[in-house]
Amino acid sequence: ATTIINTATTIINTATTIINTTTTIINTATTIINTATTIINTANTIINTATTIINTTTTIINTATTIINTATTIINTTMINTTYNNIYRVLHMTRYRVLQKILHKI
Repeated sequence: ATTIINTATTIINTATTIINTTTTIINTATTIINTATTIINTANTIINTATTIINTTTTIINTATTIINTATTIINTTMINTTYNNIYRVLHMTRYRVLQKILHKI
């Protein structure tokens, strides 16, 4: 009977060791899964931040492009107006000189 009790105790102790080892393995696996989940969440946050930075940069570039295009239009319009004014002034002065010569001859 003692041998049977000792054998049963050994079997119980072995089963307990197996259960404890299995629990440790499960806890380690859970820790690994939790760490992996944290890494994935961090990576997603980094990707989302990078996407926001790219979108903001694109908006800034588009705004800058609009400003440059507007400035170019203003410069071109100003140059056209200045050229028109210069031509008008030359024509007016030429007409004045021609009239002056005609009046001088009279």
